[in-house]
Amino acid sequence: FLLHSSQNKLVVAASEGVDESYSMSLQPSSPFLAWLGEQHRVVTAEEIRLLPQWQGLPAAEREALTALGCRLFVSMRTGSANNALLVVGSRKGDATYTQEEMESLELLAHQAAVVMEIAHLHHQLDQQRQELSQARRQRASSTRMTAIGEAISASAQEIEGSLRAISTLADGMSQ
Repeated sequence: FLLHSSQNKLVVAASEGVDESYSMSLQPSSPFLAWLGEQHRVVTAEEIRLLPQWQGLPAAEREALTALGCRLFVSMRTGSANNALLVVGSRKGDATYTQEEMESLELLAHQAAVVMEIAHLHHQLDQQRQELSQARRQRASSTRMTAIGEAISASAQEIEGSLRAISTLADGMSQ
């Protein structure tokens, strides 16, 4: 599950051996996800089934995760938010995962979190570059408009001076 920013939900981003039409989402503010994020380790399904955080998940989400045969959960946090959740199903033959396999998954999850954080920072940097470029264009336009305004003002003053001189001459001729 990855965070879908426009929906502000964790949605299935990639799956193996799961029906492609599967479309479940999780709220990033879920107490279950918050608890997983605090664990900083791979958590087995057996550990969490009776926890209040698991029971706090909406029934549909709990049932869907159970139906998928989820056996291991790893929360991936970048910054202060749960940005992703790696869910691992049953092994072939329903064998249990070894401690070494769980440690490998944990390492994979931490590396994925780092990559996601780098991608997020890169995206923010691109946005800031675009904003800076736009601000520079607006500043250049503003500078041009100021110069044009000053030129118009100077021209208007010259025209006003000329009109005063003409008016003075016309007044002198009419007398």
